[in-house]
Amino acid sequence: MLLFSICIHFNNALAQSEQKALFGIGAGLDYGGLGVKAEFQPISHLGAFAGFGYNFANPAYNAGVSFKLTPGRKICPTLVAMYGYNAAIKLDYGNGNRYSKTYYGPSVGAGIETLTRDGKKNWTFEIFLPFRSSAFHTEYDALKDSGVEFNPDILPVTFTVGYNFSIGGRNND
Repeated sequence: MLLFSICIHFNNALAQSEQKALFGIGAGLDYGGLGVKAEFQPISHLGAFAGFGYNFANPAYNAGVSFKLTPGRKICPTLVAMYGYNAAIKLDYGNGNRYSKTYYGPSVGAGIETLTRDGKKNWTFEIFLPFRSSAFHTEYDALKDSGVEFNPDILPVTFTVGYNFSIGGRNND
Protein backbone atom coordinates (compact mmCIF):
# COMPACT_ATOMS: atom_id res chain seq x y z
CA MET A 1 0.00 0.00 0.00
CA LEU A 2 2.84 2.39 0.84
CA LEU A 3 4.53 1.71 -2.52
CA PHE A 4 1.22 2.36 -4.30
CA SER A 5 0.82 5.69 -2.46
CA ILE A 6 4.37 6.74 -3.35
CA CYS A 7 3.75 5.88 -7.02
CA ILE A 8 0.52 7.91 -7.06
CA HIS A 9 2.26 10.89 -5.41
CA PHE A 10 5.18 10.72 -7.88
CA ASN A 11 2.81 10.45 -10.83
CA ASN A 12 0.82 13.50 -9.63
CA ALA A 13 4.00 15.51 -9.08
CA LEU A 14 5.22 14.62 -12.57
CA ALA A 15 1.88 15.52 -14.13
CA GLN A 16 1.83 18.91 -12.36
CA SER A 17 5.44 19.80 -13.12
CA GLU A 18 6.69 21.35 -16.29
CA GLN A 19 9.50 19.36 -17.85
CA LYS A 20 12.35 21.44 -19.18
CA ALA A 21 15.80 21.25 -20.61
CA LEU A 22 18.83 23.46 -20.09
CA PHE A 23 21.81 23.98 -22.35
CA GLY A 24 24.89 25.84 -21.18
CA ILE A 25 28.52 26.77 -21.58
CA GLY A 26 31.02 26.78 -18.76
CA ALA A 27 34.23 25.70 -17.14
CA GLY A 28 34.48 22.83 -14.67
CA LEU A 29 34.18 19.09 -14.34
CA ASP A 30 30.49 18.93 -15.26
CA TYR A 31 31.26 20.82 -18.50
CA GLY A 32 34.12 18.42 -19.38
CA GLY A 33 36.67 21.18 -18.70
CA LEU A 34 35.86 24.11 -20.98
CA GLY A 35 32.72 23.01 -22.73
CA VAL A 36 28.99 22.55 -22.94
CA LYS A 37 26.39 20.84 -20.77
CA ALA A 38 22.83 19.73 -21.45
CA GLU A 39 20.44 18.96 -18.59
CA PHE A 40 16.95 17.47 -18.69
CA GLN A 41 14.66 18.05 -15.71
CA PRO A 42 11.72 15.64 -15.72
CA ILE A 43 10.57 17.20 -12.43
CA SER A 44 11.55 20.52 -10.89
CA HIS A 45 13.82 19.06 -8.18
CA LEU A 46 15.74 16.56 -10.31
CA GLY A 47 17.97 16.87 -13.37
CA ALA A 48 20.04 14.46 -15.45
CA PHE A 49 22.94 15.99 -17.37
CA ALA A 50 25.83 15.30 -19.71
CA GLY A 51 28.76 17.58 -20.42
CA PHE A 52 31.45 17.52 -23.07
CA GLY A 53 34.50 19.71 -23.39
CA TYR A 54 38.26 20.05 -23.50
CA ASN A 55 40.39 19.85 -20.33
CA PHE A 56 43.59 21.29 -21.88
CA ALA A 57 44.90 17.74 -22.29
CA ASN A 58 42.15 15.85 -24.15
CA PRO A 59 38.45 15.96 -24.97
CA ALA A 60 36.50 14.88 -21.87
CA TYR A 61 32.97 14.12 -20.70
CA ASN A 62 30.84 13.79 -17.58
CA ALA A 63 27.30 12.63 -16.87
CA GLY A 64 25.28 12.74 -13.68
CA VAL A 65 22.31 13.90 -11.69
CA SER A 66 21.53 17.13 -9.88
CA PHE A 67 19.07 17.77 -7.08
CA LYS A 68 17.60 21.26 -6.76
CA LEU A 69 16.74 22.04 -3.12
CA THR A 70 14.53 25.09 -3.80
CA PRO A 71 13.68 25.10 -7.53
CA GLY A 72 12.16 28.27 -8.91
CA ARG A 73 13.76 30.55 -6.33
CA LYS A 74 16.17 33.29 -7.34
CA ILE A 75 19.00 31.39 -5.60
CA CYS A 76 18.70 27.61 -5.61
CA PRO A 77 21.16 25.37 -3.72
CA THR A 78 22.05 22.18 -5.62
CA LEU A 79 23.63 18.81 -4.91
CA VAL A 80 25.37 16.94 -7.73
CA ALA A 81 26.72 13.43 -8.29
CA MET A 82 28.43 12.42 -11.51
CA TYR A 83 30.86 10.11 -13.25
CA GLY A 84 33.43 11.22 -15.78
CA TYR A 85 36.58 13.26 -16.16
CA ASN A 86 38.06 14.36 -12.83
CA ALA A 87 41.83 14.52 -13.45
CA ALA A 88 44.26 15.02 -16.31
CA ILE A 89 48.00 15.04 -16.82
CA LYS A 90 49.62 16.92 -19.69
CA LEU A 91 53.38 17.16 -20.19
CA ASP A 92 55.31 18.89 -22.96
CA TYR A 93 58.85 17.53 -23.20
CA GLY A 94 59.83 19.85 -26.07
CA ASN A 95 60.75 18.94 -29.67
CA GLY A 96 57.12 17.94 -30.25
CA ASN A 97 57.20 15.24 -27.57
CA ARG A 98 54.04 15.42 -25.51
CA TYR A 99 52.16 13.23 -23.11
CA SER A 100 48.56 13.62 -22.00
CA LYS A 101 46.09 11.39 -20.22
CA THR A 102 42.62 11.97 -18.80
CA TYR A 103 41.32 10.02 -15.81
CA TYR A 104 37.70 9.20 -15.06
CA GLY A 105 35.86 8.50 -11.83
CA PRO A 106 33.03 9.68 -9.58
CA SER A 107 32.71 13.20 -8.16
CA VAL A 108 30.19 14.82 -5.82
CA GLY A 109 29.48 18.48 -5.38
CA ALA A 110 27.28 21.28 -4.17
CA GLY A 111 26.58 24.76 -5.40
CA ILE A 112 24.01 27.35 -6.30
CA GLU A 113 22.07 28.35 -9.38
CA THR A 114 21.09 32.01 -9.67
CA LEU A 115 18.19 32.87 -11.99
CA THR A 116 18.27 35.87 -14.28
CA ARG A 117 15.34 38.30 -14.21
CA ASP A 118 13.50 36.63 -17.07
CA GLY A 119 13.75 33.21 -15.35
CA LYS A 120 15.01 31.54 -18.54
CA LYS A 121 18.75 31.62 -17.79
CA ASN A 122 20.92 30.88 -14.78
CA TRP A 123 24.46 31.14 -13.56
CA THR A 124 25.82 28.03 -11.86
CA PHE A 125 28.59 28.06 -9.24
CA GLU A 126 29.70 24.71 -7.79
CA ILE A 127 32.48 23.05 -5.85
CA PHE A 128 33.28 19.35 -6.46
CA LEU A 129 35.11 16.68 -4.53
CA PRO A 130 36.62 14.32 -7.13
CA PHE A 131 37.37 10.73 -6.15
CA ARG A 132 40.44 10.32 -8.30
CA SER A 133 41.55 6.84 -9.32
CA SER A 134 44.53 5.01 -7.87
CA ALA A 135 45.95 4.91 -11.42
CA PHE A 136 46.02 8.72 -11.46
CA HIS A 137 47.67 8.95 -8.03
CA THR A 138 50.24 6.26 -8.93
CA GLU A 139 51.23 8.04 -12.14
CA TYR A 140 51.17 11.49 -10.56
CA ASP A 141 53.40 10.35 -7.67
CA ALA A 142 55.81 8.57 -10.04
CA LEU A 143 56.13 11.69 -12.19
CA LYS A 144 56.76 13.88 -9.12
CA ASP A 145 59.37 11.39 -7.84
CA SER A 146 61.11 11.56 -11.23
CA GLY A 147 61.45 15.34 -10.91
CA VAL A 148 58.38 16.62 -12.76
CA GLU A 149 57.06 19.75 -11.08
CA PHE A 150 53.34 20.41 -11.26
CA ASN A 151 52.43 24.06 -10.96
CA PRO A 152 49.89 24.42 -9.53
CA ASP A 153 49.79 21.16 -7.63
CA ILE A 154 46.56 19.14 -7.68
CA LEU A 155 43.75 20.63 -5.65
CA PRO A 156 41.55 18.46 -3.41
CA VAL A 157 38.44 20.19 -4.83
CA THR A 158 37.49 21.73 -8.18
CA PHE A 159 35.23 24.63 -9.10
CA THR A 160 32.62 25.20 -11.80
CA VAL A 161 31.08 28.30 -13.32
CA GLY A 162 28.49 28.04 -16.06
CA TYR A 163 25.81 29.98 -17.89
CA ASN A 164 22.71 28.00 -18.85
CA PHE A 165 19.71 28.70 -21.07
CA SER A 166 16.28 27.14 -20.55
CA ILE A 167 14.84 25.37 -23.57
CA GLY A 168 11.08 25.17 -23.12
CA GLY A 169 9.49 26.15 -19.86
CA ARG A 170 10.76 28.72 -17.40
CA ASN A 171 13.42 28.13 -14.78
CA ASN A 172 11.12 29.58 -12.15
CA ASP A 173 8.34 26.99 -12.46
